[in-house]
Amino acid sequence: MSEQIAKPGAYCQDYETFKSIYRFIERGIVRSGQKACVILFSVVGEEGDSIVPWEKDVLMGHLEEDIRSTLRIGDVYTRYSSGQYLVLVIDTTERMADRIAERIKDKFLEGMEKKSLLIHYCYALQAARIQELKMEGEC
Repeated sequence: MSEQIAKPGAYCQDYETFKSIYRFIERGIVRSGQKACVILFSVVGEEGDSIVPWEKDVLMGHLEEDIRSTLRIGDVYTRYSSGQYLVLVIDTTERMADRIAERIKDKFLEGMEKKSLLIHYCYALQAARIQELKMEGEC
């Protein structure tokens, strides 16, 4: 079950696998008290408008490489939509996640002639809500 890691950096997964990892980490926070954050990156035009598809594909390719190479090997990310990536950073506070997002944003915008807008939002991962179901006849 061990893995040969071809490239250092974050772990890219499809959205369904990303959700499973998210839920696993969310459940682990209950026991460990570990901190984790989710960052949503959106690529839009300078005026907040959409970008033509071929240009968006190029920008998203650059963003993916910037995310992969900037994050740690234990972090995970996924393409969420045609213009968005979701990133899960583990053992990180919201303030640290904001700094991570700024590093990715700076790297993404570096050297671009036409500045596309990269918007990010950070959310602290909360512990899973566990509901105890009572069986009939149980107090």
